[in-house]
Amino acid sequence: MYGINPEFFRGVFDERDETILSHTSEISFTLTQKICTMLTATFKILARHFDDVNLDGLKVCIDNFELTNFFKSDNLYKDFKINELIGGDSLRILMVGDIFGRLGRKFFCAITKKIKSEKNIDVVVVNGENVAHGKSLTQATFNEILSGGADIITTGNHIWDRKDVVELLEREPFLIRPANFPEGSPGKSFCIYPYRAKNIGVINLIGRTFMQPVDCPFTRAEEILKTINRECDIILVDFHAEATAEKAAMGHFLDGRVTAVVGTHTHVQTADERILPKGTAFITDLGMVGPLNSIIGMKIEPVIEKFVTCRPAKFEVADEPPCIYGAIILEIDDATNKTVKIERVNICEKF
Repeated sequence: MYGINPEFFRGVFDERDETILSHTSEISFTLTQKICTMLTATFKILARHFDDVNLDGLKVCIDNFELTNFFKSDNLYKDFKINELIGGDSLRILMVGDIFGRLGRKFFCAITKKIKSEKNIDVVVVNGENVAHGKSLTQATFNEILSGGADIITTGNHIWDRKDVVELLEREPFLIRPANFPEGSPGKSFCIYPYRAKNIGVINLIGRTFMQPVDCPFTRAEEILKTINRECDIILVDFHAEATAEKAAMGHFLDGRVTAVVGTHTHVQTADERILPKGTAFITDLGMVGPLNSIIGMKIEPVIEKFVTCRPAKFEVADEPPCIYGAIILEIDDATNKTVKIERVNICEKF
């Protein structure tokens, strides 16, 4: 309720506390620390949703427990690591473009670890529809990018290229497919990812211009927002679409109502990252993670042959470095849940 994640306090208390609580005269200093941590976190969450709730109210509660001096102490933040539970001044989210094939997976795993460390990344969202030889996902490739740093995986038009992906979609809570596929399609079209005191909603949509016929992405986005708005502090949208105009339209359609709208699918990163007038972060396309000397991930020669001869040609996934890594980093204010900075990431290395 009101965006409070029920998983938030998992691990705050341990089994020994039950014994302590059964003896009212023996409330340990350690348990006191935990109570203060919980109260502080709870009031900070409530303050996001109600104008008349503020941290002064917490001070009153603490006074009643005769813990005023403890609450005022810097040790509350220093020793009890409240920032690790409720976050600091900002949250940093890495959103990564389409990961393409074996080389893309390897490069993603190598570079993401560096970026997470150097840029203090909290959550990683990736598009994984091309990870298995350019076509959908397998259990093994899913596990590989998860172990490489991905937290949430979106997809697109290639998701159905492998039959066994249906079971994967049904089983994995943070693997989603486009929401505006026909009603009854397997899998989830959005997810809510709990992180610290935040609920991060991620919506996956697919475009209709120059794409296969699907339901209206704008209408579907509206429907999902009605469902998750109250539950989520942050909402991210991956719009897997071909046309730049359709992506720009979606960005402005959702401006001020979601935290970010990012385009995927073309495998070519655009240089138009910005914060729209009402506060939503936007980029037309994140690009891809995969072989640079390719035609959007495929070996060059067969693609040229098809264009020149107008005859079918067998495409093959390119597998030679160097590789390119396209992404953005969102810096989101902890108090307002608004994006205060969007940084484009474009890395090319031979690894």
